[in-house]
Amino acid sequence: MAGGVTTFKREDISDLEVVCAYEIAKAARSMVAVACRHAATIENVTLPSGEVIDVSKRSPYIWPEDVLMAQRPGLPCKVAFAAMDRAFTHGLIDYGTSLRSGWVTQKAKDLVTLHMPPITETKQ
Repeated sequence: MAGGVTTFKREDISDLEVVCAYEIAKAARSMVAVACRHAATIENVTLPSGEVIDVSKRSPYIWPEDVLMAQRPGLPCKVAFAAMDRAFTHGLIDYGTSLRSGWVTQKAKDLVTLHMPPITETKQ
């Protein structure tokens, strides 16, 4: 921290965080799109990050870099994109036209599974 300003590098964001950001953004876009279709009855949507969105004032486009920047206030967009590009290079993200509208690969899903705690059944 130099002079009260936090500097970020793409190395500060793990590939796992990028993969999770893609999945959160995908889920959030779906939630907002449904709310937009029912905007007459729904005013706000709470995203997994806790952010509350007034659907009457926002398009349904929530991108992975939005999620990464919400998790790290002050994170520059270009650093988020650099981390997303690195995840693509590692084979965790694939995309057609734009990196921001990409999707996670099977390799990424395996990475998430590897880092998830085991699910145990509880007896009632």
